[in-house]
Amino acid sequence: MAPHGQPSFVLYVQSFGDLVTFNPHIHALVADGVFLPTDTFRVLPPLPEAALREALRHKVLYFLCSEGVLDTGLTERMLQWRHSGFSVHNRIHSKAADAKGRQRLARYMIRCPFALDRSKPSLHFPSFLLPVKSYTSVRAGLD
Repeated sequence: MAPHGQPSFVLYVQSFGDLVTFNPHIHALVADGVFLPTDTFRVLPPLPEAALREALRHKVLYFLCSEGVLDTGLTERMLQWRHSGFSVHNRIHSKAADAKGRQRLARYMIRCPFALDRSKPSLHFPSFLLPVKSYTSVRAGLD
């Protein structure tokens, strides 16, 4: 491990999911190492998703408990849940020289819930029709 290394990351809170429903989650663009006090970058081995998920789960729940949002009993019960509601995906990578790849990732992180250029005015309502995936296709992975 790198002693006294400084991590580098960008976090973006997103409040919608594939069905344009309320689904708060965080996207993170994270360096695969740390910056040392000597101004050098040290690449670290990848961390398993399960370990990241559990660390995130514990940190978030204990933070909410310390802020008085959750009480200790509820926090402990939530840590026992089989399906925690937390997930981590760290399988998308960008090479150091791939500025366009990082730009694509960043654009994905800050995207709008729907594309106005793919929506059309409704003939029957004073609104727009959105090309939204069906719940069945999302669950079946048919998007």
